[in-house]
Amino acid sequence: KRKQLNEYTKLYNHIKVDKNLDCAERLIYNLIYNFTIENKSCFASNSYIAENVGVDIRKVKRTIKKLVDLKYIILVKYHDNKTKRNIILYNSKLINRDKKGDFESAKFYLVYAN
Repeated sequence: KRKQLNEYTKLYNHIKVDKNLDCAERLIYNLIYNFTIENKSCFASNSYIAENVGVDIRKVKRTIKKLVDLKYIILVKYHDNKTKRNIILYNSKLINRDKKGDFESAKFYLVYAN
């Protein structure tokens, strides 16, 4: 007998209809978005994301790069932990921007953002 899951994933309309992303990219972005909305950031590894979405790790890496290029997300690393990345939404209130749009923060430094 298969165990039924009582869990669900919320799919946001703005992600569902995004023409810039293919179906797998939408699922990856949606997973990151859900973690970020719930926890203010996403610490999920590429392998965790790949397993939960049903794609390979290379697809996750390419999608994360694409999401950064599209300015949907930003990758950051904390000063006290230089090995793990954190993903936050580009429009997050956790980031301070000066008038030119440059990023500044005492808590973390940018890995890359366009």
